[in-house]
Amino acid sequence: MALRDQPLNNGYIKLYRVLMDKPIWRQSIPEHKAILITLMMMVNHAPEEWEWNGKKYKCEPGQTITSIDKIQQMAGKGVTTQNVRGALVRFEKLEFLTNVSTKTGRLITIKNWGEYQGNGYVSNKAINKEVTKHQQRGNKEVTPNKNDKNDKNDKKNNNKGVIIPDSLPADLKEPLEAFIEMRRSIKAPLTDRALDMLIKKLNQLSGGSTEKSIEILNQSTMNGWKGIFPLKENKNQNPFLRILEERKYEQ
Repeated sequence: MALRDQPLNNGYIKLYRVLMDKPIWRQSIPEHKAILITLMMMVNHAPEEWEWNGKKYKCEPGQTITSIDKIQQMAGKGVTTQNVRGALVRFEKLEFLTNVSTKTGRLITIKNWGEYQGNGYVSNKAINKEVTKHQQRGNKEVTPNKNDKNDKNDKKNNNKGVIIPDSLPADLKEPLEAFIEMRRSIKAPLTDRALDMLIKKLNQLSGGSTEKSIEILNQSTMNGWKGIFPLKENKNQNPFLRILEERKYEQ
C-alpha cells in the first residue's frame, strides 16, 4: 500500500484565540477553516516511525503522511477535494504549512507546530530541517497516488493560486472561488493582478450589486468563459451578436 493510513492521535490540541486575528482565519471560507482544524488534528503530536517496502520512514510532531482524499474524508460533509486542494495551496502561500509529495503519500508539515502546542518533543529548528530534507527528496520522487499527480500538475499551472480579498462580501467569495477554479481547469489561471482587474470589472458590470455579481460569475463559470460579461437578458438573442458582444468585453 503506497499510502500509510495513520491512525489519529489520542488526546487534544491547543487552539489559540489569536488565530481569529490572522488572515489565514479571517480571509478563509468556512470549508477552508474546517480543513485547517482537521489538519491540526491529523498531524502527529510525537515522533513516529514505520516501515514501507523495506525502508524506514519517520514523521516528526506537526507532520502527517496523508492524501487529498483522506483530508476531504476527515474534514466531513460539505468539504470537497477541490476545497482541499485550494486550501493547501493557500495555506502554503500564507506559510502555515508545507505540502510535499513522497513515495508514501503527501507529507503535510505545520510550521512552528512546537510553538503552537508547546509539546516539548521537538524544536522548530528540527522540524524545519526535516521539512527541507523531505522537500529535496520529494522533488525527485514521483508519487504513486493518482490524485497527488493531478494535484502536482495543478500547482504547476495555477501559479500557487490567488488570495481572495477579505473586503469582498462573504456571499461573493464562493462563486468567485468557483470561477477561479474553472479558470485553472481550462489551464488559464488568474494572477493576483488579473484578479484585481476582474473584481473591478465585476463591480462595474453589476453596478455594485452583490446578487448581480454572483449571477455574472455563475454565468461565466457554467459556460467556461475566461472573462465576465453582462448577464444574458434576451435568451433569443442572435448568437452571432452575442459573440461580438463577448469579444468587445474581452478587449
